[in-house]
Amino acid sequence: MTLSTAAFLVCDVLPVALGGSFGGAGFAYPLQTAAFLNAGVSGDKKRDDKGNKEREEEGAVNPRRMGYGPVIGQSYRFPDTDQNTVGRGLGIRLRHGVRVVFDKELIRYAIGTVGGVIDLSDTDYMRSKGGTVARLDGSLVFASDARPGWSPTGSFKSPREGEHRPLPSEWARYNGYYRWNDRVILSYEVGAASILEMPTAVKSRDQVGVVRHIRVEGVSRKVTAHLAQVVSSGKTIRHDNIIELEDGKEGKKTRFLALHDAPEGVRLTMTEKGEVLLEVSAPIETASFEVLNARAPNGDRDIVQALLDRIEEREDLKSLTQGGNAQWPKVLKRKEKTAESDGAYVVDSIPVPQENPWHSFIRISGLDFFPDGRAAVCTMNGDVWLVRGLSSRHKMVRWKRYASGLYQPLGLAIQEGDIFVVEQGQITRLTDLNGDNEADFYENFNYEGPFKPRAYWLCLDTDSEGNFYYGRVGNRARRMPEHGCIVRVDASGQSAEVFATGLRQSNGLAIGPDDMIHATDQEGNWVPATRIDRIEKGEFYGYRPNAAREIPVGNFSKPICWLPKNVDNSAGSQVFVDSDRWGPLAGRWLHTSWGLARLYLVLTETVQGIKQGGVVEMPTGMFQSGIMRAEVNPTDGQVYVAGLGVPGWTGVGIRPACFNRIRYTGRSTLMPVELHARTDGVEIVFGRSLNAKQARDPENYTVKRWTYEYSKEYGSPEYSVANPDTTGRDPVKLSDVSLGKQRRRVILHIPDMQPVMQMMIEYDIESRDGRPMENTIYHTVHRLRAVKGSH
Repeated sequence: MTLSTAAFLVCDVLPVALGGSFGGAGFAYPLQTAAFLNAGVSGDKKRDDKGNKEREEEGAVNPRRMGYGPVIGQSYRFPDTDQNTVGRGLGIRLRHGVRVVFDKELIRYAIGTVGGVIDLSDTDYMRSKGGTVARLDGSLVFASDARPGWSPTGSFKSPREGEHRPLPSEWARYNGYYRWNDRVILSYEVGAASILEMPTAVKSRDQVGVVRHIRVEGVSRKVTAHLAQVVSSGKTIRHDNIIELEDGKEGKKTRFLALHDAPEGVRLTMTEKGEVLLEVSAPIETASFEVLNARAPNGDRDIVQALLDRIEEREDLKSLTQGGNAQWPKVLKRKEKTAESDGAYVVDSIPVPQENPWHSFIRISGLDFFPDGRAAVCTMNGDVWLVRGLSSRHKMVRWKRYASGLYQPLGLAIQEGDIFVVEQGQITRLTDLNGDNEADFYENFNYEGPFKPRAYWLCLDTDSEGNFYYGRVGNRARRMPEHGCIVRVDASGQSAEVFATGLRQSNGLAIGPDDMIHATDQEGNWVPATRIDRIEKGEFYGYRPNAAREIPVGNFSKPICWLPKNVDNSAGSQVFVDSDRWGPLAGRWLHTSWGLARLYLVLTETVQGIKQGGVVEMPTGMFQSGIMRAEVNPTDGQVYVAGLGVPGWTGVGIRPACFNRIRYTGRSTLMPVELHARTDGVEIVFGRSLNAKQARDPENYTVKRWTYEYSKEYGSPEYSVANPDTTGRDPVKLSDVSLGKQRRRVILHIPDMQPVMQMMIEYDIESRDGRPMENTIYHTVHRLRAVKGSH
């Protein structure tokens, strides 16, 4: 191999024998199709569940066939080894059947295998309720201990404060990775040094090697990489720039670490503890180099040299950070289905291209709009798509795949033209460097704080100053104080703070006027029913396992409203409709139900400084999947909702995804537009004049109320207010119903009106022009508005 500049290579060598595995017992999860051989992902058909099969029959893409590209962001476990689970990992597919996992927290390669797959069969990507994380199968090439991969001090004792969090930024920081065709160029910092690194694989005869190409810049102080640990029974032999590590067991392969064409100041060293280190001494302005880390039978150094000779002539890694060729150039066109209805609000359908050349399984988990009306959506299986033509008269929508391999992004926001997604354990900024409508740089915008696999990071929105907000799930990370909370990340991405605590699983977060934050939480332990909250800095919202401070039981910020199971058993997000083109319901909040696939209007009021209110279902019916996100398109001023279906969780919907426009037609609405709790009863204002006779008849209304028990038990039965030890809903007697002059304002007079956790008002009346008006309001009453002359 001829190198024009100083070089340094790391390569792990092992035969390409498919019979081997970590423990020599073969593969636990055999590949099922040629598509998976190409993609390097196992679906494990035997483990598939009924829900996925049903979706297959409906024409949805089989998730086992999805092409993820060269990277899959996931948490990883490693069977048949002592290696720990990697929380924030990048599974990288290389040539010759090699897979490596890069640990973003510790800036290290955790493990590498050959002949195996990245197995997603037990994850949320493929199962109705994913039970665990991804795993890497195959024959072991290398594995590293859970310690920092680089050090600016020479010590490899972890400086982290607790597990499940990144190294301190002054020690090392992961910056992100660049995509150059099928190559992955990692970017990170160690102390003051900037490092680019690209893993590749080479093959000679029946041996395969993993190659680390490294470029360092700005080394003003020595930095050190941990390469290997010698086993206690082995011995070490040095041959110039090659270190040979024997394990002391007859017939085992010998491991080599070889430094090749290294510039002055770069060397391999051994510690007294048997650690093999790479030292990069200062000062170095810029240098590119490679190192070989190999296993070969019987200490065969010729194999090492043969693999070195297979390495392609080096390219400057910095030249590969400008954007490569488009990976998904085809734009998919779908014609939207416009609703025909005489209602004030109708539902248009935007087809989701489940049939696509890459078998991408599209389940929409995040949505936002550019100022020009283009949308960006992220999917549960790690994609981001650009969607054009949503406001077009031609009704032809164009879908373009923009990014792949993200770690289950569950929220997306567009800020100053950039796309941000909240992956698991990280907010990522996606940048198109060469204008081909594909992301080239997957930047780590912020990954502060702890992260446990499946303790989801959810939703993403920004305030007027550009700060980001998202939720960290608490119920899957109990007793971790920095979970079960809303997190604020400053606009630069440099710092993050816990903004509010006590949330079990907040899947809904939205920011409205004056930076007012609404969020939702899911029924469960310490959450007696689904709730809608106004989020205030420093407040606690009831979920006790993540309280992080001593709080008496029952002391928590009360919600805007509680929602019974029949209304919402698993909340989605909210949106404030800031468009005056959305008719009489503009200037209000909407609530989405992921669990029941429905959309609700939120009616709020503030009484004595307390915000309270309720919901009433929009006349949109059930959507084809649970709704996760809602946003207003700035071009047409209409509301768009999108979501996903997961059998076993949502329980409703017939499709993996939905994408719909809720369009105002210009007609007057039959919906209520105001709701007020008064000392003499409840006042409801409708959007259309009512039939006076029907509106005044108490028989056309059914009012009930009940309460919930706040406890560590999962959810709560409905309890009588009058008899708290008895379950059930109390009927509420109306003494009278009065109607305002405009025939739009109804007052339900209730002699014993009082604050209550849950109140229900069913009405079955008609408008003045004879249109039926039947619906139900569910609301919470914390305070009563005083009314002159009330009784």
